[in-house]
Parts: sequence; structure tokens; C-alpha cells
Amino acid sequence: MDKDKYLKEIEKRLEFLTDEQKQTEIFRLNNEFDSDNYVNDISNEVNEIYKKYNINVEKEKSKRERKANLTGIAKYLDNFATSFKTKDKKGKFNIIKDMLLIFLVAILFKIPFEAVQTILFSVFQNSLPDIVYTIIEYLLNIIYAVLAIYYIYSRFKKRFKEEFGLEDKQQ
Repeated sequence: MDKDKYLKEIEKRLEFLTDEQKQTEIFRLNNEFDSDNYVNDISNEVNEIYKKYNINVEKEKSKRERKANLTGIAKYLDNFATSFKTKDKKGKFNIIKDMLLIFLVAILFKIPFEAVQTILFSVFQNSLPDIVYTIIEYLLNIIYAVLAIYYIYSRFKKRFKEEFGLEDKQQ
């Protein structure tokens, strides 16, 4: 691999370093390349540089993804607000009615979970330790929360596709 390709590839992969750190490392590698004292494996070289600066690449990628997700949510909310402003009274009423209906159904999802919890506690009464009851209660609440969030998300996505500016990714 020639020097320019080598240095450009390394610079491209050092995306989580500051510009100053990148310049320092590229300068160092440039000198090593000139003296024929460089590591030919770019991946190993990049990993060593990140170790030198105590940068966890996976953690940095995760941060970037979270930031992109938050930006996407902000964009959807802005699209929704803009769409809501342009609606007439009947359109606004329909949107609010549909939102309340979605939340009401999600709340009604809780009833079967409460029933299961009550039945389990009455069947086993005091035969199980309190910690088991607590674990069961937390598990049921977590399952309910996940299902409710999924339901709300899928209903909102289906019903408010136009208002949120969501594209259909299956096209």
C-alpha cells in the first residue's frame, strides 16, 4: 500500500479523535512510513491509537447512534407540530381524539397484568417468600411497559404517518 492511501485510510478511521490528535498521529505515522518503521495492518494501528487515547470505539458509536435517534425524534415532533398547526378545528379534534384513544387502550392493557398478579398472589398466598412476589411484580410491570410502549409506538406510527412525516421504508 502506498503512503497516501495508508495515511488517508488511517485518518478516515480515526473519526473519534480530535483534529489535533489526528494531526499528531498522522504526522507520527508519516514519519514512521518514511523510515519504513510502520505497521502494515491498518486495523491494528487504529486500535493501538484509540487505546493510547483511552477511547472506547463501541461506546463512541453508541453515543453517535443515540444522538442521531434524538435528532430524529425532534424532527418528528417538529413535523407533528407544524402539521397540527395547519389543521382546522375538526382535524385537531380528530388528532387529539385518536391520541387519547391510543393511550386509553394502552392503559387498558394493564388490566390483564393486574389480574394475573392478583391471581398469582392469591393462589400462592404466603407459600412463597416476599422476594419472589416482588420479582414477579417487577417482571409483570416490565412486560407491560414494553408491550405498552410498542403498542403506542406502532399505533402512532400507523395513525400519524403524515403528521410526523414518516416515510414507509418498505417501498
